[in-house]
Amino acid sequence: MDTPASTICTASSGSSPTGNSEHNSSAPGGIQDFASSLEPFMVDPGINRNVFKSLAASLKSLDKDYRICSLMFDEMSIREHVDYDPVRDLIIGFEDLGSPRDRKNAIARQALVFMARGLLRDWKQPLSFYFTRDGVSADMLAVLLREVLEECESAGLSVVSAVCDTAASNLEALKIMGVTERRPYFLFKEKKVVALFDVPHLLTCTRDHLYKDVVHVPMEIDGVKSLFPAEWQQIRETVKWDENLMHRFLDCVTERHLDPVGPDATKVSLASQVLSYKMASCVDTCVKLCKILPMSALGAAKVCAEMGKLFDSLSGVKSQPDGVDGIKRAISTCDEVSHLHFWSTAIYFLEEWKYSRRKVVGETVIFEQFVPASHIGWLQTLRGVILLWEILKISKVSLLRLGWLSLDSLENLFELFRHKCRLNRDPTAAKFISVLETSLLNGVVDCGAKHDGCKVNPVLSLSGKQCDSRLCMCMRQVMGGGKMCREIFLQRRVDKITQKKGNMGLKQSCLPCSLLTWSTKIPIIFGLVEYMMVHRLSET
Repeated sequence: MDTPASTICTASSGSSPTGNSEHNSSAPGGIQDFASSLEPFMVDPGINRNVFKSLAASLKSLDKDYRICSLMFDEMSIREHVDYDPVRDLIIGFEDLGSPRDRKNAIARQALVFMARGLLRDWKQPLSFYFTRDGVSADMLAVLLREVLEECESAGLSVVSAVCDTAASNLEALKIMGVTERRPYFLFKEKKVVALFDVPHLLTCTRDHLYKDVVHVPMEIDGVKSLFPAEWQQIRETVKWDENLMHRFLDCVTERHLDPVGPDATKVSLASQVLSYKMASCVDTCVKLCKILPMSALGAAKVCAEMGKLFDSLSGVKSQPDGVDGIKRAISTCDEVSHLHFWSTAIYFLEEWKYSRRKVVGETVIFEQFVPASHIGWLQTLRGVILLWEILKISKVSLLRLGWLSLDSLENLFELFRHKCRLNRDPTAAKFISVLETSLLNGVVDCGAKHDGCKVNPVLSLSGKQCDSRLCMCMRQVMGGGKMCREIFLQRRVDKITQKKGNMGLKQSCLPCSLLTWSTKIPIIFGLVEYMMVHRLSET
């Protein structure tokens, strides 16, 4: 039978791995002291006061530009699983919206996360999370959003925008807050908070509608303005024509682009390579020069060109011009005309789009018109970005990196959670908490995945500075649950680590070192390792 967790912690705090009890006096309080030292880094569903206290303390010594930020929120799937946490004396895995709300007797399978993202300085910080069974209702989401905004204001943050995707609950919650397509903001304590939607998500949704439905876009040819249908089949024919060329234009477009299924359906890179200016040029060539597509296919060319340019205009980070017409860059006070003019014309262009989908009624196929959420999202986001830029200019902001207005930072954090599980599976609720605590403790986390920019660098994190002593590096490996952690725990090789030259170069300013300043002897190190292994509920 496995040794109970409480027995392991108690035993390791009172004796060495060799059974020698002479070290007892060197660890006042034993593992309980260490556990209390880690309490500021323990997070639970709901508002975590320690996170906001740390933010408030950090902001006092930082430039005011750090205060201006965006609040983003999104949900990720978690595995239906429960675990017993001996530290909290609690079974983790049930639906939990945080104190003072009671937990529900339903196993959670969704995690809602709120994260702050700096708009003038490059920092990100997870703020709070919640476990739900089937997602948060719109009414409750509006309540949680106001709660987090309240804590952000108390900590000294200036939240100027809220970013999410176009899920039905998000749309309804923003509607409750007073947001409409033509009024892309809500008031919080008499201040405008601009509501934006994730641009990469909008792009993939537009691709999906083009794949399944018919999009009619306005075009003017020979002085006559009419609606041209854009269909996915026109793009297929263009790619088929390109495949017969000796020197292809669309060599990056494959079957994964033309028939996205599974994970490919959510990959922004696949959608952006189809809805691009290059694809538009090829469709235009097939219509006007090769004559293999009808004139109506110019609608598909128009959609690809405008969507590609629109995506570039809202994803620029660098100040140097890039992309078509140099529109892929940050917007600045000295060169804002091109962005503002393009966004204004894009709003006018999108307002005239018409969507229709096939519907079978008996033996008859009819086309039913509808307005998708992504279409409303584009219009609201464009109006919102224009409003946000006007608000920031009043605050003397001279440059806004538009790419920082997406959910990329939050999605990368979700990728980290999956990466820490085997085979990139969705994490359990316990593993979710464990990885988040480690992220806060380490200050800088890197998921090590192959995806571009898959990093979260919360400069306003709870962790202090870290030194380069070998013992400190060992501590960080332990807290991260890495290879050295398993080596110490399973093979009892703490003595070899503590005997290495340079291990005693501890610094009081370093967080891992400060947890060890009362002793660097084997029992404390070993107790620390066992505590972390039990606390993290590691697979070892």
